[in-house]
Amino acid sequence: MPTEQHLRNRPLWLRIVYLIIGLIFIIMGLIGSVLPVVPGFVFVIIGLPLLTRADPRIGQWLDLQMRKTGQAFLKIFRKTDKSP
Repeated sequence: MPTEQHLRNRPLWLRIVYLIIGLIFIIMGLIGSVLPVVPGFVFVIIGLPLLTRADPRIGQWLDLQMRKTGQAFLKIFRKTDKSP
């Protein structure tokens, strides 16, 4: 996995290209969540890594959100799991 310093050393034009392409995929994913013909989830999954290559802070934010939602799902699961 590339370090944050390595990601920041990328040329600015390349980071902008990653950002633009990543945003296009995220927008296509949002459109796909509304239209039944377009698979939105696939586009979001492709767009997120591209955004993290554009700026490492986006990756850190996504990691934080995944930890928060993971903990929330565990709390919900523990409340509903009443197995002996």
